[in-house]
Amino acid sequence: MEAQPPGGPAAPDPSGCPKDSDRQLRLRLCVLSEILSTERDYVGTLRFLQSPNALLTIVVVYLNPTVLVLATSTVQGV
Repeated sequence: MEAQPPGGPAAPDPSGCPKDSDRQLRLRLCVLSEILSTERDYVGTLRFLQSPNALLTIVVVYLNPTVLVLATSTVQGV
């Protein structure tokens, strides 16, 4: 086994490495999943806002806010 130069990297602890690297991989996967979910939501929102139905919905609700109340109560079965 070679000696490490002064100030060089320390030898890894064989007992702690797998546990730490597994935890780091799980955390990275969690972060990447969260980023992907956020991007999908963002793209879905953009697609909706670009659709003709979104513009129609916005105009109808702006011109007549009771339509939103009626539509909501119809969906809820009230």
